[in-house]
This record gives sequence, C-alpha cells and structure tokens, in this order.
Amino acid sequence: MPKRSKENRQIEIIATAHVFDKSGKMLLLKQKNGWWTPPGGHVEKGESIINAAIREAKEETGLDVEPLGIFSLREVINGVEGHWIFFDVVCEVERGRVTVDGIEAIDYLWVTSEEALGMKTHASVPGIATKYVSQRQSDSVHWINDQ
Repeated sequence: MPKRSKENRQIEIIATAHVFDKSGKMLLLKQKNGWWTPPGGHVEKGESIINAAIREAKEETGLDVEPLGIFSLREVINGVEGHWIFFDVVCEVERGRVTVDGIEAIDYLWVTSEEALGMKTHASVPGIATKYVSQRQSDSVHWINDQ
C-alpha cells in the first residue's frame, strides 16, 4: 500500500458484520495472512452502514443475514498510513450456507467468545461476542440506530 501524506489521507468507513448463529457462535473468516476476522469492508458512497454490512456478509460468506443494529464503533489511526472508522454491526443468520472463495477468505469457523480469545484476531472480536451473548440472554440489547 503506498504511503499517504496527512494532506491527502482520507478517512475510510468500514462496516463489519459480526454474524451469529442460533447457538450464539460467531462466524470468523480466515484471511491469507493467518488472521481470523468477521466479514466486512468499505461502505460505498450512498450506502448505509447497515446495508454495507448485509452486502459484505453476502459477498464474503454467501449468507443472508438479519442485522440487529450497530453494536459499537472503533477508530484506528495509524500515522500517515491510514485512518479507519469501523462500525460493528451485529447480525444473525437468516438463511444460507457459508461458502468462501479463496480470495476474500480461505476458511471459516463458528466460534464461541472463549474460543475467539485464543485466535489471531482483533482484540475487540471476543468482547463483541461476549457482550452479544450476555445481552441476548438478558434480553437487554442496546443498539446504535443508523436510521
């Protein structure tokens, strides 16, 4: 990736689809670099955060998902390399079967939050899974609405 100067750096908006099955396990995709990540990618101009998460989940996994809402957001600033804002959208599987194409991802796993702790993944992933499961059990999920 070419280096960017602060003058021409743009903020990149990313929608991450944290997809859960009926048992509360989260879907993680194995990238070619060995990292395990939820599906996600850039929000396109004119696209909502929620619709971007739905699209990315479908493109990267083949699954149709039902978004429950924006769970959290994170900001990553890496000097002159980049500036990203990640919107973590919690989704549940509506229908479909996971397929990976070897380009976006090379493998997948359904994992518990405890299992995610031992994986090479972003530090926020196990915490999002833990919060989702605990709030789902207590029926007190609080979403950020993007409407």
